[in-house]
Amino acid sequence: MPIYFKRESAFRKVPPLSPKIPQVPPRIFIGDIFGTDPELQAANPLSATMFFMKATESPEPAPPYEYDEAGIVVKGTSILTDETGTTVTLDAGDTFWVARGSTISFSAPILCACFKTTG
Repeated sequence: MPIYFKRESAFRKVPPLSPKIPQVPPRIFIGDIFGTDPELQAANPLSATMFFMKATESPEPAPPYEYDEAGIVVKGTSILTDETGTTVTLDAGDTFWVARGSTISFSAPILCACFKTTG
């Protein structure tokens, strides 16, 4: 099996997610990186994305997660708040886990970039 990779420069022009999913604010950008080949029809496919977020003062929660997600903050600071009101501030190098069924709000004081995997 081959090794797949993408250079950092591939993420300099990532489109906003809102045209694909209208309920997502225009400050959210997601660039797909890799994923399990759909032709394999894997029971538990994985996908990997780069997630970029511009500053926000009043985040709105994302719809409940239909999948588990793990991530690492690559640049900047990300603030996550769950449905219980628990808030955590994560800086570059910090990791996070969002369990299937969770409702999470993401925000950033300036901007942030995260690498995320879902499955």
